[in-house]
Amino acid sequence: MISIPNSPGFGWTIRRSVRLIWENLGLVVLISALTTIAALPAISLTIVGLGMPPVHRLITLSGAFLCWVLLVPSAQFAGAELALRAIRGEERDVFQFFKAFKQGYVDRLGIGAIRSIFYPAVFANVQFYFHLSKSAGLISTVVAFYALSIWLVWGMYLYAVKIYAPRIESDALPSTNKLAWLFVASSVAYSFGMLAMLLVVTIALGVTGIGLALLAPGIWAMVSAQATYDQFLRFSLIKDDLLSGNDVDK
Repeated sequence: MISIPNSPGFGWTIRRSVRLIWENLGLVVLISALTTIAALPAISLTIVGLGMPPVHRLITLSGAFLCWVLLVPSAQFAGAELALRAIRGEERDVFQFFKAFKQGYVDRLGIGAIRSIFYPAVFANVQFYFHLSKSAGLISTVVAFYALSIWLVWGMYLYAVKIYAPRIESDALPSTNKLAWLFVASSVAYSFGMLAMLLVVTIALGVTGIGLALLAPGIWAMVSAQATYDQFLRFSLIKDDLLSGNDVDK
């Protein structure tokens, strides 16, 4: 067995993530399929609603908003739970997915609502400033790019942090939202490097179409969970003995 570095770096996390995905490829497909199924109503209503007359568009997009809030965050959280179980070598199957989907359901509604408002608001602002002038539009696009990047990298940690943090006995541990921000702020290059890698993989899978639906959500869950786990190791918030035999290179 090889030892785990005290401060896992980008390369180490990537290697562990690749191995984790390869050894749990069936689980990756399961997470991706179930997450895609949960997102289908929201995606379908959004696409259909955008092409409708104003009144019908409002009604349809309101339904899409509810689907984004009620279904997608919980599916992503359940995927993060299965990824955590894979890292720890614990039982992981479809029943664990639905169990995690139900746990803390109300708590995730707020996250889903904020996210469902944030993305359209950013794009609406960019469109508004482009109507004013080209220069204002370009500036707003740059601001929007940075805002979305920060939001995405924070979200990359958030669900896994919410799963890991309750296992840690520490009175000094900040809230899960603050802890996710701490991980981002304390290792900017690492965090944005992980996000960039995930986006590149997602775009590559998007070219295939079916790969985007059957692999991308699971890969995001696995890599995010591994990156979060490594951040906990980096801050010495967890010990190596939390790892099972499946999590240590042999």
